Amino acid sequence: MENVSQMARTRMQPMPLKKKGIQSFLGFAGYYRQNIEDFASITRPLYKLCDKDTVFEMTVYRVKNFESLRQALTTAPLLLMPDFELPFKLYIDTSGDGLGAALHQVHIINYKPVEGPICFISRQIKPTEARYGASQMECVCLVWALEKLNYFLEGCVFEVITDCTTVRWTEKMATTKPNNIDTPSYVPEKASPQIPIEGISVTDLNTTFFEEVRSSYTQDNSCSILFQLITKDCKDNSLIHALDEIWKKSYDEGRFHLLDGIIYHRSKHTCVMTVVDRSFINLVLKECHDSPFSGHWSEDRTREKVKTCIWWLMWQKYVAEYCKTCDRCQKANKSTGKTLGNMIKIQEPSRPWEISHMDWVTGLPPEGGRSYNACLVIVDRFNKTPIFLPSQKDDTAMDTALLIWNRVVSWTGIFTKIISDRDPKFTSALWKNLHQLFGTKESFSTAYHPQTDGLAERIIQTLEDMVQRFCAYGLEFKYCDVFTHYWCTLLPALELAYKTSIHASINQTPAILEKGWNPKLPQDSLRKDLVEIHPTPTSFKGMLEKIRNNAVRFMEDFFAYANDKWDKSHATPDFKVGDLVLVSTTNFNNIKGCKKLKDSFEGNFVIKALHG
Repeated sequence: MENVSQMARTRMQPMPLKKKGIQSFLGFAGYYRQNIEDFASITRPLYKLCDKDTVFEMTVYRVKNFESLRQALTTAPLLLMPDFELPFKLYIDTSGDGLGAALHQVHIINYKPVEGPICFISRQIKPTEARYGASQMECVCLVWALEKLNYFLEGCVFEVITDCTTVRWTEKMATTKPNNIDTPSYVPEKASPQIPIEGISVTDLNTTFFEEVRSSYTQDNSCSILFQLITKDCKDNSLIHALDEIWKKSYDEGRFHLLDGIIYHRSKHTCVMTVVDRSFINLVLKECHDSPFSGHWSEDRTREKVKTCIWWLMWQKYVAEYCKTCDRCQKANKSTGKTLGNMIKIQEPSRPWEISHMDWVTGLPPEGGRSYNACLVIVDRFNKTPIFLPSQKDDTAMDTALLIWNRVVSWTGIFTKIISDRDPKFTSALWKNLHQLFGTKESFSTAYHPQTDGLAERIIQTLEDMVQRFCAYGLEFKYCDVFTHYWCTLLPALELAYKTSIHASINQTPAILEKGWNPKLPQDSLRKDLVEIHPTPTSFKGMLEKIRNNAVRFMEDFFAYANDKWDKSHATPDFKVGDLVLVSTTNFNNIKGCKKLKDSFEGNFVIKALHG
């Protein structure tokens, strides 16, 4: 029914005299653009009046367009209701001003076939499209029309009719222009070029799939019996008892129905086809999980997609196994949950300087007569006593060995074991030969898992913090007595400061644990009037042993606390020799391509041996 009052107001509306009036009229007309043929071409000169820098002038041409638009708004068009069982006709055309398309359909009216429009769409061309040729514009118009009318054409038969032959050979088009590239890849999804007319159409779903599903029922015993029961609608108890228990339960609940020779399974909200052939099941699972339209989603989301497509025996368990064993999901998914690996206790020494840690601090500014730019850090594992030695980053294994021989061995003796990372100096043949001469055992931390070398790493962090507090750079520190740029001269004082500070893991200072007494510091001059008691050698020995025993007991308690805290956030791995595993790529810097898109895991790898 026509709205008479609204039509009257539209017919009596005066000619707009300002931009605001024309904008209001165009906004009103835009609601009916799908009912007006060539809407974009009619309104193009009127829309130009709304530009910021355009002088408002109603020329004869613009007045004519205004009257045409008003006439179209007040004249009822003959629009048909779409019938999705009938084929559609899509007319497309382009002009110098815009793109247009009309969706038509042939209906039987008064016992005669009548073709009429369903809807009209149009738009103005973009500035970049104004440079396109005729063939390119037809391709742009075709893709645009298919996208806009997707809700009409999806899954239906339709023809594309145009006065340009470009769309006939879009699939054979050899071009590198972006507006042509999308056309061949988009059109086959909507159409089939097999109809020898001026259009492209979509074919129905291939019926061989359903024929193969029907024939597969005879290959399964339970499904064959079920087919007989439903076909004959009988209550043969012998046939019913011949069914498997799960099939029998669903049959007793009345969940199976037969339609066109295909068994359908009915649940609370769905009624889907029953499939028994594994090839069909895997095909559907691939579409519901592996395809780009499914996105390799989780087990729950894949199950929701599958349950609306097909049903088979134990389908939920099969879907869960399929998702769990998906190779792409295992490699691309991020690791969640607790980190694998529990804390393992390292062999603890029984006396000072039996086991030591060794590492370098690099990246320091050159300083001193030899332009030192690194610091060798040696730490005793028993009493946590550090030794800071200035060195150079490019020192060889021989230079490092001589530095230890000249500056360390006379104080500590020969180490039983040295724990270090896999620095080239420590992995060289020369360093291994030096270990053989000294009778020392070398122990390396695993790459990207430096837990065994944590003591040296922690002291290095402390040393860097101390150096940074005193070796500050900048003009504000240039003439200040508190700061210095010479980090080498600070190392002895910082080493002494660390030795005379209580360590959390031993509840004692490293100096007392090593020597039995703290070295004298400048602040000790405040205590010069106090009487010092010097123990006898025998009592000193007993006192030192007691201090060390207390330190060992405190270290065990400290490890138990750290172990409990660590294991709460980590899980015990259940790996066995021969298992296939994936390795995390978090620390792999040699993988080519975009780091953002690299897989989270690589594999498969076979476990050869277990350590720890």
